[in-house]
Amino acid sequence: MKKPAATIDALRLRAIATEKRALANELDGCDVVAARVERHEAAEMEKAADAFLALPPGTSEVGNGGEMEPAGDDAFDCPDLVDTVTRSPDLVTTGPARRG
Repeated sequence: MKKPAATIDALRLRAIATEKRALANELDGCDVVAARVERHEAAEMEKAADAFLALPPGTSEVGNGGEMEPAGDDAFDCPDLVDTVTRSPDLVTTGPARRG
């Protein structure tokens, strides 16, 4: 299995892993070994995708509305995002609800 090089690759790995788990469920009754192999491959794919997609520790925080907020030096690059979360949390939570 090739490790993901971009976000789209990691998302594809997750999708393929989901398909492999479904195939493993179908194979359970007739080929237990193949089902086990499919599940193992799915787990490896999910592990690689999750490792690629994981945010480095300390780079973001969860804001009041459950959204991601820049942290550390990144927060100074986008002060308007931090301002929205810290000073007007109601706009963060109600804005998407009105658009949805």
